[in-house]
Amino acid sequence: FTSVLKRAIKTLNCIQEELDLHWIPVHRHWRLNERMYGALQGKNKSETAAKYGEDQVKIWRRAYDIPPPELEPSSEFNPRNDPKFKNLDQRV
Repeated sequence: FTSVLKRAIKTLNCIQEELDLHWIPVHRHWRLNERMYGALQGKNKSETAAKYGEDQVKIWRRAYDIPPPELEPSSEFNPRNDPKFKNLDQRV
């Protein structure tokens, strides 16, 4: 399993090459990509801090159990609106 990020795929390819494991099927999924910042996606730190406060931004950036505000379903940053993911099961 790997994310759909180029660097993750390239790393997996190197590992498979080194270990002669190219015969193993590879499953790529966007949910394995790096952290999703919800409604904060696409915003820089200064505008996010201006809206939510510097302390709250630090909490979101450092905590794994405190999620940022949810991304609107209609947002351009929502992976479900990205054409490359259109064939994925929406339940995933």
